[in-house]
Order: sequence, then C-alpha cells, then structure tokens
Amino acid sequence: MGLSLNHVSIRTSDLEASQRFYVDVLGLVAGPRPDFPFPGVWLYAGPTTAWSNAVVHVIGIDPENPGGLEGYLGPRDGTAVRGSGVVDHLAFQGTGLAQMRE
Repeated sequence: MGLSLNHVSIRTSDLEASQRFYVDVLGLVAGPRPDFPFPGVWLYAGPTTAWSNAVVHVIGIDPENPGGLEGYLGPRDGTAVRGSGVVDHLAFQGTGLAQMRE
C-alpha cells in the first residue's frame, strides 16, 4: 500500500494576506482551482498544470456568506481563526483501499 500527503488546507479570514505569505515567503505559485462555492486559492509547488502540485489549499471564510463553505465542508467555527489562518484538514492519497478495508 502506497501513501503520500496530497495537500494541506488552511482556513483564513484574510485570503490575500495568506496568499502573500505562501507565495512571497515560501515561494509557492497560485494556480487553477475548481469552482467551489466559497472563496479560496490553490498554491502549487511545481507546474500549475498538474493538480497533484497544488500542495496548499487556502479556504477563504466569507462571514457575509458562509453557506457555500458549510455546504461543502460542513459547519466551521469562524471564531477559531487567528492570524493568517488555521489548519482545516490534511489530505492523503493512497493505494490499496480494498486491502486496507480487509
């Protein structure tokens, strides 16, 4: 069974500041992102032509319209967000699902 880290998702109430940090300080590159019902940016370590290079997904919290985010990821406590953001989730990619279930 193979396992690798796919991406880390960060929730933030300041999407622009978070993007600046990951781009200006860490050297990631903003690139394509699916049309989710909430604001955000995908940041790539490598060519933006491969989804697998989108290693940081920044999720923007829109306090005026939290419905899209809640509908997609479930309720999120906006008061927990401090500074440039908090970790929302980690995603792993693996092989051998049938074997793992056994």
